[in-house]
Amino acid sequence: MPDLITHSVLVYTLRNRSVKSEELVLLIIGAILPDLVTRPFMIIFPPAKYFFHAFHTPVALILIILLISYLFEECYRAKVMKLLSLGVASHLFLDLFQYSVGSRGYSWFFPFSYFDFRIGLFMPEDSLYILPLLMIILGIDSYVYQNKKKK
Repeated sequence: MPDLITHSVLVYTLRNRSVKSEELVLLIIGAILPDLVTRPFMIIFPPAKYFFHAFHTPVALILIILLISYLFEECYRAKVMKLLSLGVASHLFLDLFQYSVGSRGYSWFFPFSYFDFRIGLFMPEDSLYILPLLMIILGIDSYVYQNKKKK
């Protein structure tokens, strides 16, 4: 699976330059949210991993985004939901292309179906090989943006 850094770097690199820093933070949080609400608990409580696995599905993530948005004032909720949703969508998009090690991938339509669809272009550990390239792209992106900003 793409790791948290890969998800974060992808969102950071693909963002619109008009995105403010506080909006960028919400995009990045959204990009790592599916793993934040599942992985720690799956490690701490291995027997309950299938219970927590359900939180890495679109339906559960929509509910989690709604809950998080209620931590903000009403005038910001729609924007918070939009930014978190975009981040989560980028996360799920990357996960769609991974090959699952076990027989069970992601149940995209859980709780309505256990249908498991994945494209399987890369193995979970492949993000370690792609990460240096993403970091170089991020460095070039930042350098070019800073030079344009000075002119």
